[in-house]
Amino acid sequence: MIISFWNVRGLNNPLKQGQVLQRAAKNNVDILCLMETRVKLEKSDELLATTFENWNVLTNYGFAVNDRIWFLWRKGLDFSLCKATDQSITVKGLFNGAPFIITAIYGSNNGIIRRQVWQELRHLDSNYSDLPWLLGGDFNVILNNYESSDQELTGMFTSSDVLEFQETIQDLQLQDHPFFGPTFSWSNKQSDNYLARKLDRVLINPLWFEYFPHSFMEFLAPGPSDHCMVAVDLHKEAHSNRPKSFKFFNCWALHPEFLNNVSQSWNMATQGNPMKSLFLKLKRLKVSLKHLNKDHFSDIWARTRQKREELDRHQILTLRGDDSLEKELELQREFNSLAEAETMFLKQKAKMHWLKEGDKCTKFFHSVIATKNKRHTIRVPVNNRGERLESFDEMSSKILEFFKNLLGSKNLEVKDCFPALLKGLMQPILSLVDPDALVKDVTSDDIKEVIFSQGNDKAPGRFYFSVFQESLASGLKLNAGKSEIFTVGISAHNLDSIISYTGFKQGRLLIRYLGVPLVTRKLIDKDYQALLDNIKSRLHQWSRKKLSYVGRVELIKTVLYSVANYWCRQLVLPQSIIKKIEQLCSRFFWKGSDTSPVDARVSWVKICKPKSKGGLGLKDIKSWNNAYLIFLIRKLLVREGSLWIAWLHNYIIRQHDFWTMEEPQTASWSFKRMLKLRNVAQIVSVIAVKNTKEIWEEIRPKDTKVAWHKLVWYPLHVPKYIIISWMVILDRLPPRT
Repeated sequence: MIISFWNVRGLNNPLKQGQVLQRAAKNNVDILCLMETRVKLEKSDELLATTFENWNVLTNYGFAVNDRIWFLWRKGLDFSLCKATDQSITVKGLFNGAPFIITAIYGSNNGIIRRQVWQELRHLDSNYSDLPWLLGGDFNVILNNYESSDQELTGMFTSSDVLEFQETIQDLQLQDHPFFGPTFSWSNKQSDNYLARKLDRVLINPLWFEYFPHSFMEFLAPGPSDHCMVAVDLHKEAHSNRPKSFKFFNCWALHPEFLNNVSQSWNMATQGNPMKSLFLKLKRLKVSLKHLNKDHFSDIWARTRQKREELDRHQILTLRGDDSLEKELELQREFNSLAEAETMFLKQKAKMHWLKEGDKCTKFFHSVIATKNKRHTIRVPVNNRGERLESFDEMSSKILEFFKNLLGSKNLEVKDCFPALLKGLMQPILSLVDPDALVKDVTSDDIKEVIFSQGNDKAPGRFYFSVFQESLASGLKLNAGKSEIFTVGISAHNLDSIISYTGFKQGRLLIRYLGVPLVTRKLIDKDYQALLDNIKSRLHQWSRKKLSYVGRVELIKTVLYSVANYWCRQLVLPQSIIKKIEQLCSRFFWKGSDTSPVDARVSWVKICKPKSKGGLGLKDIKSWNNAYLIFLIRKLLVREGSLWIAWLHNYIIRQHDFWTMEEPQTASWSFKRMLKLRNVAQIVSVIAVKNTKEIWEEIRPKDTKVAWHKLVWYPLHVPKYIIISWMVILDRLPPRT
């Protein structure tokens, strides 16, 4: 079934009517939602009875002058009207036995009137939140700043209309359907003052991919309109000309026959050199593990459910005296083993290493798995010209070309640099033993250490130790066409000489490297917007309806804080940004989304205390950021870490004592911030500490232990109810109304 949403910008012209129907037939459209038809009521009956005689139709003439939306579906399909307004039509239908909801939207270009459609969507969500929901059409407003071609002119400013749209999306747990095609869906067609925006989109609720995992969406060319035609295929299979790649699941290791199967397969004799022998052993082991999976772990959900039902029956028989207790205990062990295997399988499929306790095997797991599978599926590969690649040969050639360009090739324009030019600059960085360490051979122990340090949920890449060596041997060098040089305080003449000599392009700040902004000035609040947007986007992906309090704590601790900590390692976070991050985390903990926690029962300062001090063990971001700065002071004092450290000693500190020197006027803002922390750093034995955590333990706020913490955080506590117990002891549990 294919559903199309299209703002046709008028449908009175017979020529355009034919073009619309031709495009619908060409793309095998079953449901056609047309916006802005501009057809008057007295003309609509004749037009629908003649030109669209093969279609059933719903309109909203009763709510809008000249109508705004036509909802058409081919005869033979069964759809029923749920609700119609001046800006939307909502219907209910079936596909492969699964019920679903479609809402066709044509938002008003007046922001105040458009608020009515946001309110209507909230009303629909309250009635149909248990069904998969597809919302599409022309919303007449963008969702993000980058969805407008004039973003460079408007900057980071976000209008109230956009904020209202974002708030609605977050409240209803909606998300954009992954799509193929251009980012912008509309343009004004004016060459002198060109403007393009993403006004058309398709949204889905968290249940959509659980029911329709193969759903595919594409923006087609506008044709006779100035809006792109949107096509959603509910079941579009991806290209698959080969078997699925082998993946090791950790739950296999739980089976008592696992080690025996591995040993028997691995110890069989092979012929050939060591590399060929390893290849043959792994190939043979793969077959053995597949048989183990098929015999004992295939359809793990059904196995677990059946074992649970069998256990329930035998528990009743045991209580009646019709069966032995030993049989029940054996079934209990088998069920526990299957339940643990199911949990490990789901965690590995969802790649949720951060969820250590609580919310196991819930709908949240299945929702994350469905979303990840959808996001990681490539359904329509294209070349650089935007042309689709249909055959296997075309796809394989494009993939090989992509990785060859990614690795780079020998560039004759890039010249070798004389060692004498860098000798003085690099001397403070390398010790006498470092050069030998850089060129020494990789040993078996080195490889073992790296592989074993990855953890149980990761597999080593193929090229850990080979790619770099092979690249050097093949003569690959930097690609000048893909390289840029950034300079500060260099004359134009010297800069021209450097560019001419290297072949590099001159880059312009502000840029981002590994997600962090690079500038020569102090960062202001808008420079940290990417950090806040990253956290907000993650909050939007997690449904408040499917996570307990303890699940939210784990997400904050291991995901949200890891995002903030990554920035803490690179930059000094202003107090205003720290407050915003803590506000977002507090809102998510109490409300499950980015909405004001008006009924927050415990302050965030209390929550960030250690568990033994009456908190939940979260880190205070401000003290954590200061800990990174003090650790940087440690590197500065021992003269190790980076080229920046060497530059500070040679040009800023010079012969001065770091602890007593005055604040240099020419120093960077980050170095000045380090100087302001000298009083705090002197309390810590800076040279003796080994890592940031030790520093944080020294400088974080100190509190006395509470006598009851072991009553809450005992080893066999139930994660789902632990936060409730914690609030009861604090006398902060809200009363039942």
